Amino acid sequence: MRFCPSCGSKVSDDSRFCPNCGKDLSIETVQKPIITVPEVPRRPTGVTIIAILEVLKGVIQIIVGALLLGFFETYYDPSLWPYPVFLGTFAFALGVLFLVLGGLSFLLAYGFWFGYRWAWLFGIILQSISLISNLIEFPGGLIGLLLNIITLYYLTRPHIKRYFGR
Repeated sequence: MRFCPSCGSKVSDDSRFCPNCGKDLSIETVQKPIITVPEVPRRPTGVTIIAILEVLKGVIQIIVGALLLGFFETYYDPSLWPYPVFLGTFAFALGVLFLVLGGLSFLLAYGFWFGYRWAWLFGIILQSISLISNLIEFPGGLIGLLLNIITLYYLTRPHIKRYFGR
């Protein structure tokens, strides 16, 4: 089945003229309807790996946060003031921080997995903060520092930015 380029009505394949408007339907003038299927961008493998690593990091951070909150419960005894109270309060603050960081890691992994536009910027910000943190503890954070540099470099590649709509 063909379509008339002038009026758009259906025309049989063997017709020379459009039955609706009379347009000459020689081979040069016949147009078939253009059907466009929106292209779904494929997630780059590196982005998939980063998303999976973010999930693993989030799980570890939540476990550490829960352990620190357990430490808080164990050592928060006001009768033993001042040191155990300080340790318990410090453990509580760190535990809450790790729980929040774990939640942010899950959120970032979700954004990377589905290629949300905000996830790219969020990932750049979190990787930059982590990079600065690893620079402060340089000798001990060397592996983390290298991973942050590689991840930041990867996220700024043109095809990765295109995947995130940047």
